[in-house]
Amino acid sequence: MQEIRAPIECTAGDNLRWGYCRIQGKLKKLGHGFARPAIAKTLKDHGVPPSGRRATSWRRFFRAQEDTIAATDYFTAEVWTKRGLVTHYILFVIDHATRAVEITGCTTRSDAAFMAQFARDLADLADLEDGVLRRKSFLVLDRDSTFAAQFHRILGDAGVTTFHTAFQAPNMKAIDERFIN
Repeated sequence: MQEIRAPIECTAGDNLRWGYCRIQGKLKKLGHGFARPAIAKTLKDHGVPPSGRRATSWRRFFRAQEDTIAATDYFTAEVWTKRGLVTHYILFVIDHATRAVEITGCTTRSDAAFMAQFARDLADLADLEDGVLRRKSFLVLDRDSTFAAQFHRILGDAGVTTFHTAFQAPNMKAIDERFIN
């Protein structure tokens, strides 16, 4: 078996979806020819199961991608005014890598028009040098109906992929929830 001398940036343990063929292809690009069974045996000898059997978790995904992920949510604040008790919806974005929080909007009516404007503001923040969405590829949302199709489209046009958390999975937004509480 040939000894690998070129530096390899990542391993099968770091890339859970990489199978034997993909690893073989990456090694071939580095100028090393290995047969698929040799790669399989090497991985097995080092305790790395085949790609379909490697455990993946939300936590592992976030740790691997935290530099490219932000999340948004809102919390409410009750304010006494001359007209009585008014509920304000305060929107924020949190950077998963640094845990930096930016309050990005406040309204008394969280409707589709406001959320569309919020999405446009977020798209502008993706372009700014010091914006909270600078160099972010993903924005995590909960399943609130206020994040409508127009919201997703505006951010998608800005190059930010939005995705919802799974049903009844509070740990998928644990960082946001800790900020609110």
